[in-house]
This record gives sequence, C-alpha cells and structure tokens, in this order.
Amino acid sequence: MAFFVIYIREAHPTDEWLVESNEHDNVLYTQPTTMEERTEVASACALRLDLTIPMLIDDLDDSTDRQYYALPDRLYLVGRDGRIVYRGLPGPFGFIVAELEKAIESYLAEEGRIPARPPRGTRHPDRCSSGGRRGL
Repeated sequence: MAFFVIYIREAHPTDEWLVESNEHDNVLYTQPTTMEERTEVASACALRLDLTIPMLIDDLDDSTDRQYYALPDRLYLVGRDGRIVYRGLPGPFGFIVAELEKAIESYLAEEGRIPARPPRGTRHPDRCSSGGRRGL
C-alpha cells in the first residue's frame, strides 16, 4: 500500500483569494503559472507541513484535481484495479482520517489480506485477553 499527497492548484493565492489565516501564517504565494513555480510552492508546503509521505504534483491543467474533484482537499482510497474504493467529503470538514482507516481495513479484509475488524465488544482473535497484542 502506498500513500501520497497530491499537490493541486494553490487554494488561496495572493492574486486570487487570499485568506486572513494565510496572511497571519505568512503563507503568501501567487498562483503558479509554470511547473517550476508550482513545484517550488509544493516543496514549501511539504516543508511547512513536515510531510513524511511523498508528494506528487498535479499538472498546470489541473487534470488530477478535475478528475477527482480534490479542491480544497480530499481523501481517496484507490484500489489495485484503479477504481475508487473510498472518496471522502471535501475538506477541511470532510477530511476524516478515521473513515479512510475503516475503508482501508475493509478493502484489505475483502482482499483477504487482514481479518475484518470484529464488532465492538467482541474479542479480536489476535489480541490477548488482557488487551495486549500477540506477536505477529
């Protein structure tokens, strides 16, 4: 399983829709017009957010954003066959990591790669009765 952040067009550039929080946090960029500029802004974003997962950068035609309707941000799970398994609601309020986690667990269980999570209140087969994890 691989995780990526895909940097799409700048949501609040100074030359379009500057928001007060960006001014306060000194996140002040114009909308990039070249891939070099977009890459520079995306790199600054990755550093500022201290990302530990790879970042991919959408093209200047915003083809990824248009295909997945990602603006302002959104969580997706894409299956091995390329089909969308989970599509979160638009962020920031629809950015619910716990929902994505459940979707990942369900998808892997369907593939037979991990057991499905038991209903709440039942003992999970690979947990000790004391609640600790058994060796893998």
